[in-house]
Amino acid sequence: IEEPLLEKMIAKDIPVLEEISDDVSLKVREQYEENPYPRWVKLGIPVKAKPIVAVCDELKLQLYSENIRNLIKLLEENPEDEIFVEMSQND
Repeated sequence: IEEPLLEKMIAKDIPVLEEISDDVSLKVREQYEENPYPRWVKLGIPVKAKPIVAVCDELKLQLYSENIRNLIKLLEENPEDEIFVEMSQND
């Protein structure tokens, strides 16, 4: 609410270098004055991290690696433990 009002207030102080006369340029100017740039109110980024398995399930992606599924399960079952994992290049 505040930002668009501020833009309108300062717009009158911006000098006009040359008047626009052709129709296309007028339409483009109108478009940019109406929506100068995307206004990001909500980024849509989850606040809490999710396991890769949960993300894959939400996106309906198939996660073929049972090693990853088993590791996630192990981490969920033992959240306080430090678990070191060594994976081969074939995983």
